[in-house]
Amino acid sequence: MVLNAAAQRGFQPILAVNEACRADIPEGWDVLPVFQYGFWGRKLRGEESSAPTFTEDDRSYLRLKYSSLGLLWAAAGDLGEFQHYNRSYPPTGRALDRIKSLSEIRPLVDLYLREDLARRNSTTPPEDWSAEERAQSYTALREAIRAALTSLKGKAPLERALASAAARNAILSDRQARDVGALHDLTDMAHKAAAFDQALCRVMESVRPTENDLFLYPTINYFELRGLKSVLDRESGAAAPSHHVILRRNVYSGYPGNFDSQEWDIHASRTALALLGDARRRTRIRFYTDTPALTHQYNLLGSTDFLTGPVPVDMVGRTRSGDAPSEDGDRRPTLIIYEAHDVQQARLFLEQLRAAAQDLSVPVVVNVVIRGEQCLYEFEVSGLDDHHGAVEVQFILPDQVDRIDADRFSTIVFGTWRDNYVRLALQAGERGRPVVVTANSWLARIRTRDARNFHDQALSDARTLSRAALPAASWNRYDFATGVSAAVAASDRLVVEDGAATTVDLAVATGADTVRLVMRRSPGVNSEGPLHLIAFFTSGEASGHSEGRHDLALVGGEDEDLSVVLPVPAGAARLSLSLCNFSQPAAIEIRAAEAVWLKAGRTVPALPGGLILPELVGDFRHSWITPLRNIEAAYASYARSAAEHLEPLELRKRILPPDRPLVLAYLGDAREEKGFHHLPDLMRATEADRTAPALILKSQVYYTSDYPEPACLTAAARLRSASRDRVTLIEGPLNSRDYARELLKSDAILIPYRRADYIARSSGIFSEALAGGIPVIVPTGTWMSAECDALTYGQHETLIARTDRTAMAQPAFHRLIGNQTAPMSAPSGRVPISRGALACAHFEIPDESDYIWITYRPDPNFRHVFTQFDISYQDNFENGREIAMVKRVLGGSTASTFSLLARVPRAARAIWFGIYNAFGFEHHELRDFTITFVRRGGRPLPETAGGVVYFSSDDEAASRNELAAAVLRLKRDYGTYAASAEAIQPIWAQRHDPQRLIELLELPFPATEPSDHARFTGADW
Repeated sequence: MVLNAAAQRGFQPILAVNEACRADIPEGWDVLPVFQYGFWGRKLRGEESSAPTFTEDDRSYLRLKYSSLGLLWAAAGDLGEFQHYNRSYPPTGRALDRIKSLSEIRPLVDLYLREDLARRNSTTPPEDWSAEERAQSYTALREAIRAALTSLKGKAPLERALASAAARNAILSDRQARDVGALHDLTDMAHKAAAFDQALCRVMESVRPTENDLFLYPTINYFELRGLKSVLDRESGAAAPSHHVILRRNVYSGYPGNFDSQEWDIHASRTALALLGDARRRTRIRFYTDTPALTHQYNLLGSTDFLTGPVPVDMVGRTRSGDAPSEDGDRRPTLIIYEAHDVQQARLFLEQLRAAAQDLSVPVVVNVVIRGEQCLYEFEVSGLDDHHGAVEVQFILPDQVDRIDADRFSTIVFGTWRDNYVRLALQAGERGRPVVVTANSWLARIRTRDARNFHDQALSDARTLSRAALPAASWNRYDFATGVSAAVAASDRLVVEDGAATTVDLAVATGADTVRLVMRRSPGVNSEGPLHLIAFFTSGEASGHSEGRHDLALVGGEDEDLSVVLPVPAGAARLSLSLCNFSQPAAIEIRAAEAVWLKAGRTVPALPGGLILPELVGDFRHSWITPLRNIEAAYASYARSAAEHLEPLELRKRILPPDRPLVLAYLGDAREEKGFHHLPDLMRATEADRTAPALILKSQVYYTSDYPEPACLTAAARLRSASRDRVTLIEGPLNSRDYARELLKSDAILIPYRRADYIARSSGIFSEALAGGIPVIVPTGTWMSAECDALTYGQHETLIARTDRTAMAQPAFHRLIGNQTAPMSAPSGRVPISRGALACAHFEIPDESDYIWITYRPDPNFRHVFTQFDISYQDNFENGREIAMVKRVLGGSTASTFSLLARVPRAARAIWFGIYNAFGFEHHELRDFTITFVRRGGRPLPETAGGVVYFSSDDEAASRNELAAAVLRLKRDYGTYAASAEAIQPIWAQRHDPQRLIELLELPFPATEPSDHARFTGADW
C-alpha cells in the first residue's frame, strides 16, 4: 500500500525484505531479500527451507536423548527440580543408582561443553545451527563424556564427589550462571544487530542512494536500531538519503499517571534513541509512531521529537491485487451441490444427470449433501458414488460445503440453498467462477435486481437496431391441462398464472446479434415468486428447427425492473418466448414489456455472475443442463461478470442478517494478548441465544512463536472440535489479498485484545476494518476505543437531530468519598473528577425516554485521561431498586467533544450515576457537561460509532462476560452498527490513506542541525 502510494508520487519502489519472504510482489518492483531476522528476533525460514535438514546424526542423538538413559541424564542435570516433582514418588533400585552415578559425571560434562563452545566462538543461536554445527556439538558431547569418565576413573568415592562438586560449583554458582546467561544474550543480540548492519549495507550497495531518496523503516526493533547506527556512522553513502523510522511498541506500561515510576524500566528505550543523537547531526533522520499516545510516550524520553503518522490502509485495492480470474475455467469440472433427503431421491437425480451430462463439454462433480452421519452411512453403502462417465459423485455433510475450494471448478451450481453456503458462493465470484443458484436464495434476488444496471453498462456502446413493445394483446395463453392456446385480452398488464404458459413469437431484427428483454412487475402484487422464462430461436423456414434455447428464472418484488439479454444465433429469424409461473398461488403481473434488438459485437451474460435455475416440472434436461450449456457457450463473459458482481465489499453491504448468518471474525495470529484464548468461552456464552440472525465465528489459527502459549493451543483444540455450523477456521497465515477478502467478507471484526497491552499501541486489523466499513468489537481504555469515541459525537449529533429530545436534565452533583456525600461547588456545566472521589447525581427519567445522551468537552490539559461512568437504572426515584447497571469509559483521544449514549430500560424511572477517573489519579474536569433524554422510534441508535466498545477490567472472567454481552448487542442491532461503520468509512479511509504517510515523509527537514536535549545525548551515553 505504502509503496503503491509512493509510486503514484513519482518514487521508484524498492522493497528490502527478509530472505525467507515469499509474498506476492507487484511486477516491476525491485526486491532485495537481505534480512535474516524478523521483528521478534527470530530467524525466519522460507517455504524452500521450512523443513530443516534432518541427518542420521540428528536421529541418533534424539534416539539417545529420549531413551531411558537420556531422561535420567536430564534429571541429573537439575536435581533440585527433579526432587521437587518426584519427592513423593521417588525412583528406586537401579534407576536411583544410575541417577547418582550420572549426577557425578554431568557437571564435568557441562563444564567441558562450555569450554568447547567458547573455543569454537559460535555466535549463532543453537536453534539456527546448521547440520554441520549440530554434528560438531554431538561430537563434543561424546568427547566430554569420555573426558569426564577418564578423569573420575580409579578415584575413590570421596575424590569423585569432590571433583563433581568442584565442577558443579564452577557451573552453577548463581552469579556465574547469570553472567553466562547475560553473555549469551548479549552475544545473541550483537549477532542480530550485526546481521541487520550487513543487510543494510547490501541495500546501500545495490541502491546507491542520493539525497532525493527516502529510506522507510515501517517497523523496527532496538537491536536493529543499533545496526542502523553502525551503518550511519561507518558508511558515507548512508548519509545521502533521508531515513524515516516508525516505532510501534509501548515504552511505558499502563496510563500516563503511572509513567514516573517506570523511569528505570525504560532505560533501554532511552539509550537506544540517545545513541542515535550523534548520527542525527550528520544524517537526515526522523522518527514516527502511529498513535498520539505512543508519540507522547516516545517524546517523554527526551531524545528526539516524534511525529504521529497514519495506520495506512487500502482494503479495496488489496482485494484487487494478484492474478486476474480465469475466463475459460481451464476446462475444470462443473460442481453441483445437491441436497437429498433419502437414497431414492438421490438415485433419481443422479440417473437423470448421468443420462443428460453427455451434452456438456466438461465433467461434472456432484456433492450430494446428506443431513446426518447415519444417513451418510446409508448413502455410502448405496453404490451411488460409483464413477460413471463424466459424472463423479461424493457424499458430504452440510458443514463440509464450507471447505470446498471453488478454484477447482469452472462453475458452481447450488441445487439447494443454505445460508452457510455464502462463503463458497463469494469465493467462486472472487475466482471468476460463474454461480448458478436456486430462486429462493438471496443471491437470486440480488442478481435479478442488478441485471438492469448491469445490462445498461454492458450494452452502453451497442447499436440499437429496433425496439418492439410487447403489449398484453400480442401474447397468447397456453393452458397445460387442456392444451388450448388463446389470445390474451388487451390490457395494460400481462398476467402470468400458474398452470399456463404466456407466449409470444417475435421476428428477429436484421443484423441483430443480441436481444434484450425488459419487463416490470406491477405494483400492488405481493408475490416475489420466480418468473420462468423459456426462449428459443428458429430459422423461420417451414422445416426450420429450434436452436439457441435458454431456460432461466427471474426473481423480484413488486414494481421492479427485470432485464434479460440473450445472444441471437447466426441465421435465426424468429424468437419464441414463454413466461411461466410454476406453483405460485398468486399471479404475476407484468407491464411495460419490451424487446430491444442490438448489434453488440460481443456476448453479454443473460444475468450478471451466472443464472437462476428454472423449476421446469418433469423436464430435467432443460432445468439443469440447458442453463449450464448457455454458460459454457459464453464462459468468458460470465466469468468476468462473476468477479464484478460477487465483489465481497459491495455484497456484504447489501446482504444483511437475518437473511444470512452473521459472521464474526477473529483475524491475525493466536496470542493471549490478542484474546484468542477467549474465543471458545465466547461461543459457549452466546450459544443459548437463538434469535436471528445465527452467529458464526470465523477465526484464523496460526502462531508467530516457536512455542505457542498453552492457553492458545487449548483454545485452538476446542475450536476445532466445535460444530462447523458455528465455527469456521482458517488454518495458517494468509497472503495480503486473501486476508483482505476474508476481512471484507466478515460482518464484524472481533478484537478482544488485552487492554493493558493496547493502551497506546495501534491495531492494523482495527484500522483495516473501519476502512472497509465493517463494525468492530473492542475493549475500553485502548487506542481503539479512543478512536471510536472521537468519531462518535459527530454521528450522534447528526442522528439525534432527527429525533425528539424529550428533556434536558440539570442534576445537582455531589462528591462521594466512602459513604459520605457533600454538595459539589463548581461553575455551571463543569464537573470536577478525581480518582479517590465520585462525582455523582440522582434524577428522574422523563416519560417515554428511550436514551440518555451525555456530552462534554475534555479538560485540554488531560485529553489522555479516560473517564468512567457507572449508570444505575432504578425502578423508582425514592428508595428505588436497581434494575440494570451500565459501565462506560470514554476519553483518551484528542476529540473536542465526547458523547455517551445509553439505552434506557422500559421499567426505569430514575438514574443514579457516578463519574470518576477510570485508570489514573489525575484531577481534571468535564466542561460544557449536558444530559439530554431522547425519544427514538424505529431503528435503534448506535451507542458508539463504528462498533461496540465493551467494558474491560482487570477481572478476566468479568471481561469475558462483558465481551459476550457486546457480541449479543451487536447481533441484536447489527443493521444500526453496520450503517454506523459505513458512515465513518470514508472519514477513516481518508485519514489513514497511504498517501498521507508519503506526504508526511516528504515534509522538509529543518535547516539547522537538531539541538541535543539537555539530559540525553549520544556523547553522554
